[in-house]
Amino acid sequence: MSFAISKDGTRIGYTRMGSGPAVVLVDGALCHRGFGPLAAVAKELAAAFSVYTYDRRGRGESGSTPPFAPAREIEDLEAVIREAGGSAGVCGVSSGAALALDAAARGVPIERLALYEPPFIVDDTRPPITEADARQMQEYVDGREHGRGVAHRRHIRKPDRLPRPMLPRIGVLPHRDRPRLLARVDARRRGRRRRRDRRRGGRARLDPL
Repeated sequence: MSFAISKDGTRIGYTRMGSGPAVVLVDGALCHRGFGPLAAVAKELAAAFSVYTYDRRGRGESGSTPPFAPAREIEDLEAVIREAGGSAGVCGVSSGAALALDAAARGVPIERLALYEPPFIVDDTRPPITEADARQMQEYVDGREHGRGVAHRRHIRKPDRLPRPMLPRIGVLPHRDRPRLLARVDARRRGRRRRRDRRRGGRARLDPL
């Protein structure tokens, strides 16, 4: 692992693998090099590219110098690109895709962009964030309740939509909330299994609590 130095002096941990044209991978908000989908992507791309993966500010081995602002993350990406030779292709996932777009718009030397699931609502397939949601999220951020802010945004009040192992691993849930949410996930899973067994004509299996 190596470190790039961002404009404000923050150390940004990154790893390089492979040989060829430079490509920087930008994770989503809750991921880092040790947790997320891009590690596997990096291994595949390394056969033809010099692949740079890095921990976004405040995650993994990277530092976090206050005060935070979105512009700092653009500077972090630019620092990694500088380590990659001054320009690079960039692949961003989820909020990493939004970050990559913002960086390109601000003149960071990005040769090509590959974007997967940027978090933009551009049609009517899902409702937009309400003003009440935005205010609640801002209150969590202002009160430094970052875990609750992330949980609110990801709608963890409907935890059956998330893989059970993800809840404790992402590290965003207050400890007092985890047992309740994990129990709800398990209850939801048991309910789905019973409905599936009934559809198949068998007897529902009763799992121990």
